[in-house]
Amino acid sequence: MDAKREVDEDRWSRVKEEHARAHVPAQGRSHVHTPPDGRRHSAHRVEEAEETVQDLRTALARAGITLPSLRIDLASVARDTPCPLIVLGGCSVEAAARLAAALR
Repeated sequence: MDAKREVDEDRWSRVKEEHARAHVPAQGRSHVHTPPDGRRHSAHRVEEAEETVQDLRTALARAGITLPSLRIDLASVARDTPCPLIVLGGCSVEAAARLAAALR
């Protein structure tokens, strides 16, 4: 599972770097251009999704629950206008039982 997480984190880092490069103003511009297609808003949505994943991971850990596959779906952000989805993934029966108990 750790190898898969490393691969996912590496892919995610590349997606973020590519997204950041696409939104850097050209040298010599005195203003920041906001693209008409909402890419700046989309970048905010990706950052918001990252924060949400971290918040969820922290809250679950406080309840003694680990979702090993919890991450942002790479395909949902690898578009011109990302629409991030959060993958909860699979977990053990014990983790699912603890999650159900925490939600009751």
